Order: sequence, then C-alpha cells, then structure tokens
Amino acid sequence: MEKKYIRVGKYVGTFGLKGEMKVAVISDFADERFQIGKTLYLKTNSVLIELTIRSVRYHKNQALIAYEGYDDLTALETLPRGDLMVRADQISLVEGPHAFEYKDCEVYDENNQKRGVVLQWEDGAAHGLIRVQTAERQVLIPVVDAFILEKDFDHKRIVVRWMEGL
Repeated sequence: MEKKYIRVGKYVGTFGLKGEMKVAVISDFADERFQIGKTLYLKTNSVLIELTIRSVRYHKNQALIAYEGYDDLTALETLPRGDLMVRADQISLVEGPHAFEYKDCEVYDENNQKRGVVLQWEDGAAHGLIRVQTAERQVLIPVVDAFILEKDFDHKRIVVRWMEGL
C-alpha cells in the first residue's frame, strides 16, 4: 500500500550560519508538527528526503528549523527547495480538521442544494480557503465559521452559507 503524505510547510530559504531552514508554515498545528525529534519529508519532484528535527524556533511568522546531519549553512544548502511533508498516518485527527480532509467533499448550501465539489485547499492571508468547482465556475470560500456551517468528512459533505456573488 502506498504511503500518503500531507504538506505542512514549504522550504523558502536559509537563515544564519548554523544551518536553519526558513519554513513557511502551512499547518494549523505547527506546535504539534514541528517538534525536536519529529520526522519531516522534503519533497521535490518525486523524491522524498527524510529529515529529523534538531531544533525549532519562530521568527517573523516563519519556523526556523535545524535538522540532524545538516549542522551548518553549507550542509543545508545541499538540500533542494520544496514542500515539507508528514506521513498521513502520523497525523492525529482529534486535532481538528486538516486541509487534506476538505478535498473532494461535496458542498451544499443551507437549503440542502448541492453547489459543487472542493477541488483543493488554498492558503489565505488570514485563514484557509477552499476552491469549489460549481456547475458554472470555480469559487473560493473562506474556511471560517461564518461560511462553513457543518463538516462531515466521513461522508465527504460540507454545508456552507452560500451568498449570491460566490
């Protein structure tokens, strides 16, 4: 059986001489995801590079992460840029909904009318967005309580407050 991986961050640069990777955090559960001793997988094209976290700190809305075996800037620069992943089987679903759970969910309005299907999760400045394919076009819906009224990931169903103009 093929292992599934979930994107939790993006390698955006390096920081300092001690070999810290600047990571744009994509996970709502950064404190759980980025801990000393945890394993991340750097994905570039179809290659996964296993990395074990040596240290973590935060600076200007980014995580600065150092890895075992990459003790300085020169060693870290040998890694290609890419997405940071975790194995799906290592994620606790009691944390709350995760971006990957929204994909392929059918979207209904408050009147139980099917409006579309979630294509993907997107990162917004203040909150996540789901891209929904309707019969006519694609729309973005903010993932906030004002719009997302019900979530049933077991049945791949979401109820939203649909507003004209969406």
